[in-house]
Amino acid sequence: IKRLCSFLFLTIIILIGVLCVKGYMDYREALNEKSVEEMAAEIESIDNYTTIDELPQTYIDAVLAVEDKRFYSHPGFDPIATCRALVNDIKAGSYVEGGSTITQQLAKNQYFTQDKKIIRKVAELFMAFKIESVLDKDTIFELYVNSIFFGNGYYCVADASWGYFGKPPSEMDFDECTLLAGIPNAPTNYNPVANPELARERQAQVIEKMKKAGYLEENALIQYLDVVGMPTKEELQEVFLKAQKSYASYGITTIQEGMTMDSMVPLYQMLESQHMLYLDLVAYADMANSRELFT
Repeated sequence: IKRLCSFLFLTIIILIGVLCVKGYMDYREALNEKSVEEMAAEIESIDNYTTIDELPQTYIDAVLAVEDKRFYSHPGFDPIATCRALVNDIKAGSYVEGGSTITQQLAKNQYFTQDKKIIRKVAELFMAFKIESVLDKDTIFELYVNSIFFGNGYYCVADASWGYFGKPPSEMDFDECTLLAGIPNAPTNYNPVANPELARERQAQVIEKMKKAGYLEENALIQYLDVVGMPTKEELQEVFLKAQKSYASYGITTIQEGMTMDSMVPLYQMLESQHMLYLDLVAYADMANSRELFT
């Protein structure tokens, strides 16, 4: 048994070594074709490049909450997120969650293919460390949001903001920031033009992640209620009870009461997929009433 264990251990060490060597070779090949400085300059040269100073703090917080909440504290690789993703993938029996950091995603998008081969992941990791050694965190964040796909033909945050909301990123409000931050995870599915309901459902997930990460405080939750035009606490509770009975009756009742579907979609998505967040919003509604945010 000892010999067998020793053999298996040695085999694993050799396999890891081979993967690291091949991954490093792929990394060096990619880096020789385009340096980190050249990659950064290429993205910064786009017409609608947006600096981090031009981005609302809410948008920055939302992106960090959903993509990489320890971005400013890790060296390009987050072992906690990687282990969590690995456990969830094993439980699901398939690839359902990635643990890549923002830096790793930037490395993947700019240097490698989108396949999930182990050697490519190793090369991506080497490249992430290289990027972190050359660029500061704010620059990495800027490059990321200026080079990712937001659906509907938009490939940077400015194009997406102008395309979806008709305004520059600096003018996005809470509702728009949280909506936009959720799109890159699955641009085709969460495109608010093609799938407005899925986009709102994803937005509710973004808000919940912001809350768990400590980015969302009471005043921000109240601001969200004000932005989407929520009714009073009593009306919220009434709609909640009706929504529990029937999806269809919820929609009919909403229209009969004169509420617009656009303003009620965010609430409905939260009722269906984020009940805990809904309860928090109802609790904060009491405070909002005193601030005359509700009719």
